Amino acid sequence: MGISEQIERVVEGFPTTRGGLKWTLFVATVAAGIGFGVASFYHSGRISVLEERLRLAQDGRSPYQIRIAEVTTENPYRVQPSDDLVQVNLITDVSPVILLPSGLLKGKTVSVKDKKGNSSKYEVKIRADGGLIDGFPEWTLSGDHGSVSFVWDGKTWSVY
Repeated sequence: MGISEQIERVVEGFPTTRGGLKWTLFVATVAAGIGFGVASFYHSGRISVLEERLRLAQDGRSPYQIRIAEVTTENPYRVQPSDDLVQVNLITDVSPVILLPSGLLKGKTVSVKDKKGNSSKYEVKIRADGGLIDGFPEWTLSGDHGSVSFVWDGKTWSVY
């Protein structure tokens, strides 16, 4: 099995989620750093499998979709197990509250984004349901158009 096939096999083994993509990119970077050249990502004139997956996801044609929750009226908003990205775009000028649930699958990631771009005035408050986030009862997003990502370790939420 050639290098291209090995890399393709590794990439195929990871889901195209935010965490999966980060891991796949890390593996590809390490592979490139230890001697596998960038040219190894190309095979017979095709773009790499990773680039193809990214392109398909951006075009909305990938079976590996992320679920985007657009929060416009619900405040507080309770993150659903299927949510990958929560875009805060409230139609009222109040500080939104996002509630991270407990009891999800270990490794679940959720990103929160200030889509409206007014969190310097109306901070986005993120709270863990019955727990802490990196030891704090609340995480605040206070930069316009800012974002933050969280990961569930099976017991608590952490910022990453």
